[in-house]
Amino acid sequence: MASGCTGGGGGGEEKASTIVIGVTDKVTDLDPANAYDFYTWEVLHNVMEGLVKYKPGTLEIEPALAESWEVNENSTVWTFHLRKDLKFADGTPLTAKDVVRSIERVMKIQGDPLLARY
Repeated sequence: MASGCTGGGGGGEEKASTIVIGVTDKVTDLDPANAYDFYTWEVLHNVMEGLVKYKPGTLEIEPALAESWEVNENSTVWTFHLRKDLKFADGTPLTAKDVVRSIERVMKIQGDPLLARY
């Protein structure tokens, strides 16, 4: 997942230093590699985006950070093609190296295995 990652454009943006989100339970960890509970993921899904996402109200997968992807014949290699307009909140472009670093970090610290689906 890419924190604070947005598409290009937007014009007239006003920068804010605080985000307030109401929840009904404790948010355990804002690091997606360590977040396991429903309430934390509700917050993370509002401030981060994965390579793909569910089409609302369905089980259909649709593009998010990745504009397209291919899977090899035996589903052992997945190739994602990132959108060209992706940037972090500070304006730094999001690259394939950032995605690889993020996935490798989760594997190294043995974080939430569900993150691998993103």
